[in-house]
Amino acid sequence: MRKLLLCIALCISPTLCGADEHAACTDIAYDWFSLPADELRSIAHACKSGRFSELNYLRAYHHDLVTEGIAASSPTSVAHVRNHANFSAYTFHMLLTEQMARHYYPTTAGQLAFLIEEYEVENEIAELWLRGYDNLASRLSELRTRKTEIK
Repeated sequence: MRKLLLCIALCISPTLCGADEHAACTDIAYDWFSLPADELRSIAHACKSGRFSELNYLRAYHHDLVTEGIAASSPTSVAHVRNHANFSAYTFHMLLTEQMARHYYPTTAGQLAFLIEEYEVENEIAELWLRGYDNLASRLSELRTRKTEIK
């Protein structure tokens, strides 16, 4: 009888059922904005799901780009205003994307695929802005907008 109870207890154990994972590894709607990039990376490293891991890495990279973009611009330059506006728009766009995913894609797999694709492209555009390739970033953004309109 004791062996049976022990066996049942082990089978229902939270560590075997995946409850030891961080909520960001299982819930797309988890409030990750309050977490620093390093913590998001450690959460991503601990995720058992490859898709959730990838999403959390991309979110951490988003944090890094926004922080670097705001810190890199000098407050007295004209580029500061443009750079700050670009990164504010980028942050706002990603907030809207997070919300839209919940409404447009009813399944977790659909939401993950949509968010990962959006983060990959938008992070690339933000990195181009950050490195000073404004024309290329604008062109890529325009092409992306046209592609969306065609669908």
